[in-house]
Amino acid sequence: MKSPFESHGVKTKNSASNTKAKVQAPMTDGSSQVPSNSPSVVSASGDSSKVHMMGTISASAATNTELTVSGKKPPLQPETSNFEYPKIADYYARIPYDESLGKYVPQYEKDELILRLVPKVQELQKELQSWTDWANQKVMQAARRLSQDKPELEALKLEKQEAEQFKKEKKMLEENAMKRLSEMELALINATGQIEMANSTIRKLEVENSLLKDELDIANLQAVESAVNCEAALEREHKALKNAQSWKGQKSLLLEELETHKQKVVKLQQDIGKAEKIKNQIEARWEQQRLLKEKLLAEAVSIKDEREQLEAAAKAEEDMVRQKAENDLKKYMEDISKLEKQISELNLKTDASKIAALRWSIDGNKCQADDLTIKGSQDSNIFNKEVKIQGTFGSGGLKRDRECVMCLSEEKSVVFLPCAHQVLCKECNELHKKEGMKDCPSCRSPIQQRIPARFAHP
Repeated sequence: MKSPFESHGVKTKNSASNTKAKVQAPMTDGSSQVPSNSPSVVSASGDSSKVHMMGTISASAATNTELTVSGKKPPLQPETSNFEYPKIADYYARIPYDESLGKYVPQYEKDELILRLVPKVQELQKELQSWTDWANQKVMQAARRLSQDKPELEALKLEKQEAEQFKKEKKMLEENAMKRLSEMELALINATGQIEMANSTIRKLEVENSLLKDELDIANLQAVESAVNCEAALEREHKALKNAQSWKGQKSLLLEELETHKQKVVKLQQDIGKAEKIKNQIEARWEQQRLLKEKLLAEAVSIKDEREQLEAAAKAEEDMVRQKAENDLKKYMEDISKLEKQISELNLKTDASKIAALRWSIDGNKCQADDLTIKGSQDSNIFNKEVKIQGTFGSGGLKRDRECVMCLSEEKSVVFLPCAHQVLCKECNELHKKEGMKDCPSCRSPIQQRIPARFAHP
């Protein structure tokens, strides 16, 4: 949409360049210094009505700005219906009208200047109205966009909190899984220690079994030797029996020797029985240890399988959670980038409207200052009236309802959200923010956002 500044800028500059008189800038106290030979351009009544009309336009524009930011719709009828511009007859009141010529006949240079400036005044009034409508439209658009973006920002904050809660729950699950894995590792270490103890016991029993086997072999050899000796003794007995008939004298000796060998055989048989019992006991203990070892090995294998299954399940769950978190994070980052882009575009549009309004204000003030200066001379009474009127134009006094509540000298231009109150100027807003005050001075509600919504007045 083409702004009124672009359509009427050329006309404003041309009309400003036509005037040749100069006027000094307003003083800091609100008065203006004008050359003594510059007469009054318009009457006091006409200028006062024009000042009243401009103050009404600025007040209505500021009221529409507050209604737009707070979410209320401004009146549907155009702004021009609220203003009553001065009539052309008021400007021509002191100029005589020639009915024969059908026009006003100027008597002084002031009258000629009034006749030239009245069309320009009408043109400036139209331009003022177009600027007011355009500024109100821009402020309403910015307020609507801000109210539309607010729920999305709150939704993004809520999603961010949910993501943080999800990360905390994920961390707790990982800690529980790690704790369970550490407990299983400790149980596996204990089982491994028991297996090692059983293996050492089995090795000891195997050594004892080998020693007993050696002793049993030695006992068997001794038994074999005893059997051989017994057979030899029997053979000698047979020989002795054969020789008994001839050697009866040796019979008693041989019987004693035979009895001795029998006792040795009985003793050896007893030793063999004891060795067999010890062997059976060792074999039973060895079998028991073997069964215990197999049981412990089976438990270790089952614990290892369960641990591998838990690790695989935890890894799969971790991968799934990580993938979901990455997808959600990517989606949130894209949404945040889109919102930041939209906010930057809104800020650029707002800055552009402020710059355009400032340029229009500078050009409008220059035209008014040039229009109020001409060459000539007047009496002191008219000069004093002109100084008073120009002081009113230069200073642009504020109404009481537009004053900042802190400094009471600047115009309030900062809107607080969500309460939509406009009570501070730009400098007092910065001071209010630096001192750490976060409540609205009007309603004491918390301030979430500060929006400078000021635009240039005509």
